[in-house]
Amino acid sequence: MRKSVILFVLLHLLLIGNSYAFESSKYIQKKIDKTLSKCFGKSNYSINEIDFIEYHSKDIKDIYLNEVLIDKQKIGYLAFASSFAKDNYFDYMVVFDKNFIIKRVVVLEYRSSYGSEIMAKHWLRQFEGKHAGKNMIFNKDIDAISGATLSAPALSEGVKFLSELLYHKEIME
Repeated sequence: MRKSVILFVLLHLLLIGNSYAFESSKYIQKKIDKTLSKCFGKSNYSINEIDFIEYHSKDIKDIYLNEVLIDKQKIGYLAFASSFAKDNYFDYMVVFDKNFIIKRVVVLEYRSSYGSEIMAKHWLRQFEGKHAGKNMIFNKDIDAISGATLSAPALSEGVKFLSELLYHKEIME
């Protein structure tokens, strides 16, 4: 069911050497479940990973695209990625409806000493309603945020990229 999500969280936390990986993964899984329940109004969802060509960048890594299903019916999409901030990567997820419109962006794990302001819900709401990477230019469509001069544009570019990637992948099939 949710094995790709749990696998992503556990592998990523273990690879970076987090000794609290098990506790963190429970916390993150709870965050994921709560977000999906709020976005789709149900808690009996399943997640299936979508195959795609690997993408490598120094700024965005560990990309996972997923379909969100209820009773084998596609209700949306879920994307996970990590982007680089001042001195470390941070993990986030983007929830899309079945028409590829962003419903929610959540920072799952922030490891840098500066820039955690990007976790503020009011700032993250700027992405909601956006589609296919359109109208997502940082410092034009997406506001800058004081104290997050590196992480805010990194997250903005990551979310834009995931939105474009998912939209183009799905319309090509």
